[in-house]
Amino acid sequence: MAEAERRLAAIVAMDLAGYSRLMGADEQGTLRRLTEHRTVLDPIGREHGGRIVKTTGDGVLAEFPSVIEAVGFALRCQAVMAERNTDIPDDEKMLFRIGINLGDVLVQDDDIFGDGVNVAARLEALAAPGGISVSDDVMRQLRGKLDADFLDGGDAQLKNIAQPVRVWHWSAETPATTHAALAVPDMPSIAVLPFDNMSGDPEQEYFADGITEDIITELSRYRGLMVIARHSTFAYKGKSVSIPQVGDELGVAYVLEGSIRKGGDRVRVTVQLIDAARGDHIWAERFDRNLEDIFAVQDEITQIVAGTLGPKLQAVGADRVLKEDPARLSAYDLVLRASAHFYRFTRADHEECWRLAQAAIKIDPSYARAYAVLAGNLLQQRNSGYLDDLEEPLNEGLAAAQKAVSLDEQDAHAHTTLSLLCLFAERHEQAISECRRAIELNPNSAEARAYLANALGLSDQVEEALAELDIAMRLNPHYPSNYLMILGRTLFVKGEYSAAIPPLERSISITREYTPSRTMLVACYWACGRESEAKSHAAKLLSEIPGLNLNYARNVTPIRDTEIRNRFIDCLRKAGLPE
Repeated sequence: MAEAERRLAAIVAMDLAGYSRLMGADEQGTLRRLTEHRTVLDPIGREHGGRIVKTTGDGVLAEFPSVIEAVGFALRCQAVMAERNTDIPDDEKMLFRIGINLGDVLVQDDDIFGDGVNVAARLEALAAPGGISVSDDVMRQLRGKLDADFLDGGDAQLKNIAQPVRVWHWSAETPATTHAALAVPDMPSIAVLPFDNMSGDPEQEYFADGITEDIITELSRYRGLMVIARHSTFAYKGKSVSIPQVGDELGVAYVLEGSIRKGGDRVRVTVQLIDAARGDHIWAERFDRNLEDIFAVQDEITQIVAGTLGPKLQAVGADRVLKEDPARLSAYDLVLRASAHFYRFTRADHEECWRLAQAAIKIDPSYARAYAVLAGNLLQQRNSGYLDDLEEPLNEGLAAAQKAVSLDEQDAHAHTTLSLLCLFAERHEQAISECRRAIELNPNSAEARAYLANALGLSDQVEEALAELDIAMRLNPHYPSNYLMILGRTLFVKGEYSAAIPPLERSISITREYTPSRTMLVACYWACGRESEAKSHAAKLLSEIPGLNLNYARNVTPIRDTEIRNRFIDCLRKAGLPE
């Protein structure tokens, strides 16, 4: 007998719910259907690097090299089975329960033993039919890597396991918006909810959103304060949620909410600071001012909040670039409108964003933020395949971003935008340094952290990239689809093609029009052996975007390492993209 080897593994235990009942009703039919399902599911396990250790009549024990691969396999299995169970009577459906644990195992004669295996088996028994249950050790490795919602099931005392195990559950019925409570950090932390538009005019919605975003930006410049990013707080826009719920889901101690009423040349801003855990109001104020005073109101709100939350907060220069110049106020209004269109990510909105940014620059040629919005817009249009030429919009965008930084060196957003343009101009080191400068100016900028991760990942500095992306996802718990695209890209560069597929698929399901995510997904499909899916997805892309080719893919995926970039292009070529 070979000597036992000890190693760390992700262990998957899987069984068929209601197996005895199904066998009692129809032995031959159950065995036949179970065998058919296994012929589909087993190859999925191999694609994720799994090894089937043993099978029983209705169950499987397997080990995987990583938690990401194990959970990715489980999610795909449940998705496949949900499709295969379509139109099957409820009492004949085959639903698997899956338990996953990360732990030490003893390996002997190709079998595995130990508490790590036993915990996986016990978790399987806790899983709902068609669901997945994982241990807390798995969940710690999983956060920010796959876009799947697991609900906290609390501590469970498992049979023959000495210590309680914290359990997390997933099922297809789990609402996509459900998030486990995040831990509140030791430092002061705050989320600014979208201010309500009380003007009675839906057309003024952009103004309330813009004021909210500006307050988030100003608060973010305080180094001792953790501020949740705009994208996560705007997920609550128009929804009726309790303040404690927001505190739990975003992991903050305080919430700021308010309203804006704009009429003629007057504006009323009502704001209140709330203790998230208790729901108590800490501070509230109403500001009735002339419209040109709106910038002073924003500064006053941020200073009062910072002063209320702690004397140790350090301001890093909260003086606004904009003053009470009517021309600048008009440019500011146009930029707010342009930004509202920028975040909608459609072709028509990008065109309108470009028009409004140009109009703002015409009114005030010294307004840095207008140039930054214009630069980001040109890059988005280029990378989305909306423009025939790839070189001219990149050069124009780069010039606009450099102009923004030269006009306001203290604007973190301008540096982040310049970083992106530098990256696609293949100035990788400058792209990294511009994002680092943005983080110096605004340590709470999830955007800067995510784009630093993007630049680092494409420069083959993958471990630091993943660490920065984790920080971005904490600052922006309801992170946008491009964070998932950055994760997928970074994992491709790292060579973890199977692990890159779930975040890319999720990214595309959120923002279907973003072509770079879709080309990267094709490459990942091909690289991990899912060739038929790669060809099918490539054919669909070509039917939707007839001009799509390998030259475009090279230009919108600036991988620094020549060998890795060639591998990416080769995968696309084999999947069917033309030169």
